[in-house]
Amino acid sequence: MGIPPNGNSEHPMAGLYIFKTGFGGNKVKFGGAWDYPLNEEKYSPFRRAESIASFT
Repeated sequence: MGIPPNGNSEHPMAGLYIFKTGFGGNKVKFGGAWDYPLNEEKYSPFRRAESIASFT
């Protein structure tokens, strides 16, 4: 989380990758971010509002 998706040295985050691996960090792939709604009744309006906001 926080490094370029490929080995492109011209990627805007290439410096961050060099910095992190300079401390011995390794590449790790995560499954991404997921929402796990605890209350479907409150979550549905939130998702609708979120999708409307992404169009503006």
